[in-house]
Amino acid sequence: MISEMAYQKVEQAQLNEALQKGEEKYYNTVMNLMEGFYSATMDGKLLLYNQECIKILGLDLKKDYTGIKLPDFWVDRKDREIYVAELMKKGFVKNHLIHAKRSDGERFVVEMNSIVINDEEGNPSMIEGTFMDVTERKNAIEKLEKSEKRYRNLFERMLHGYTLLEVIYDDKGKAVDLRFVSANSAFEEHTGLQRDVVIGTKTSESVPGLESWWLEEYAKVNESGNDVQMIKYAAPLERWFKVSAYRYSKNLVAVSFDNITQQKKTEIELVEALNKATESDRLKSAFLAAMSHELRTPLNAIIGFSEIINENLSVDEIIGFAKIINSSGEHLLSIVEDLFDITLIESGVSKIHKEDIRLHSVMKEILEIIKVIQFKSNKTKLELKQTIRFGAKELVVNTDGSKLKQILINLLKNSIKFTNKGHIQYGYSIE
Repeated sequence: MISEMAYQKVEQAQLNEALQKGEEKYYNTVMNLMEGFYSATMDGKLLLYNQECIKILGLDLKKDYTGIKLPDFWVDRKDREIYVAELMKKGFVKNHLIHAKRSDGERFVVEMNSIVINDEEGNPSMIEGTFMDVTERKNAIEKLEKSEKRYRNLFERMLHGYTLLEVIYDDKGKAVDLRFVSANSAFEEHTGLQRDVVIGTKTSESVPGLESWWLEEYAKVNESGNDVQMIKYAAPLERWFKVSAYRYSKNLVAVSFDNITQQKKTEIELVEALNKATESDRLKSAFLAAMSHELRTPLNAIIGFSEIINENLSVDEIIGFAKIINSSGEHLLSIVEDLFDITLIESGVSKIHKEDIRLHSVMKEILEIIKVIQFKSNKTKLELKQTIRFGAKELVVNTDGSKLKQILINLLKNSIKFTNKGHIQYGYSIE
């Protein structure tokens, strides 16, 4: 019995010794890893770590960091929430990339491999894992992917013009010029420039007078890293271009473009044609409105005097009214003739039929027509004063009588329309 108990004690001691040696071996292994090692509580408090862990985090190797919170080194807390959720779901994470920050605020990319350690009751108690700084590797991969994408897009668009431009800066960091670095064969077709001549030259030399906005736009692309699409006119080349530009590398901007001059000319012509059509419609509407107004004037005279004529009037009165009706009919005829001449009116040309007329006779006819209009407008209380100075009755003028008559009738008609009391005075004199 005693011998058996002694054997068990020896066996236990051997097991403890083996366990201790195993733990020491494990400890030595993790302490000398080329990757950062950590052991932390479930909420991220550091329990155990190696020197590489401290180096990666940018901490002082001489200090003790047990108990510090690892989540403080994460750039985005939401990223950690995603990481913990995956860790709790699977019990481990492998090759998980996160964005972290060192103690001085420098940001870097970390690749993590972690596992959940459960307690004796099977509940998660802590997290252990390794991590390494993969910033350079990730940047190299991204740069390679971007380069491949750019070249792939470039070759897919080889029918487009392509050029690589260097943005030149002065000592104060201000963009002052562009230099042609390379170009494809389509560059010549789209710009009319010979690439063998312009490559290596500044745009101020090879394209003198080029607008400043080209330099400004490409400088923005270089400085911001943001792609840009634009449609611009290059006056020295007398061409419109549809342009896509992106930052190729530091101070280098890749430009893909198409000559769309013919397309822009067509667009401009269509806009001009539309404007002309719109103006033509407006002129037609204005013309018809004016004609409607002008047609009513002689018609009112014809109908008005026709209604006045009856058997109670004297022969002289009937003859006088008949002359007015005849004159108004002739006036109406001249207006109708103008309607048939609409093509000339749209083009801004109107026929003028000049002849010698006695101005006094025209004024007499106008007075009779206006009296009828006055009567029909219920403005009989208005006094019409026709003033013709002595010596002007025999005045003869060379003009278009119909148009002169229509202008004066319209003026007087509007005067009657907008005058409610008093008098309307008109006439002429020789100066």
